[in-house]
Amino acid sequence: MEEFAIHEEGVKKLLTRIRMMQAALFAFLLIIFNILFPIFPDGETDTSSAIVVGLVLLVAGVQMLHGSKKYKARLQSYKLTITPDTIIREVANTPAIAIPKHQVQRIDKNTDGSFVIIGNSKLNSIGVPAFMGRSDCMEQLLREIKPITIKNPPRPVVMLLMGFVVVAASFYAFSSEDIIISSLGGVAMSGIIFAGVIAAAFSKNIDRRTKRLAYIGLLPAFMILLSVIMRVFA
Repeated sequence: MEEFAIHEEGVKKLLTRIRMMQAALFAFLLIIFNILFPIFPDGETDTSSAIVVGLVLLVAGVQMLHGSKKYKARLQSYKLTITPDTIIREVANTPAIAIPKHQVQRIDKNTDGSFVIIGNSKLNSIGVPAFMGRSDCMEQLLREIKPITIKNPPRPVVMLLMGFVVVAASFYAFSSEDIIISSLGGVAMSGIIFAGVIAAAFSKNIDRRTKRLAYIGLLPAFMILLSVIMRVFA
């Protein structure tokens, strides 16, 4: 049995990356709030839309503030154990993930040095961050389980931009004066929120407290649906 953890310098580097991604994400949310409102029809801001976006920003801000305080502890507690039969990932206050070796479908190595070990459930795959101690030994053990595929995943900024475009399109459609377009935009926005909450609920890669906080996201989703219903039957 072999155990691996993130080395101390790696924890600092990963924290810097996480904080930069958080800042970029919140900047995108602010752009949605400050730029999309002025292009509403007739230049008027819809009150229900303003409340919805305000709640989304509030929830996002609370999640980021809460997350920044716990990421260090999570990274320091990260442990990957490779036994003769199973790969186990453990992180503080987060459900452990155990993938039997015979269930490993694929092992990807990203260009930043991180790994993804995928078993029968893609939602509960094992993410192995870069900067692991004894990384050469770990990689050799993983190669013995499954051939490693080199991946070049989209940059975080690109992923944020794609998410921004989807949310912005849905939000702008929701603000339309056309009832059909507005309803479709509202349903799309609610669907995105519901999908995120459901994914958080079933994922073992999210800590228990964040799972509970994620349910707050249901509030703006229900408000959006209520607004759609009121517009349709008004």
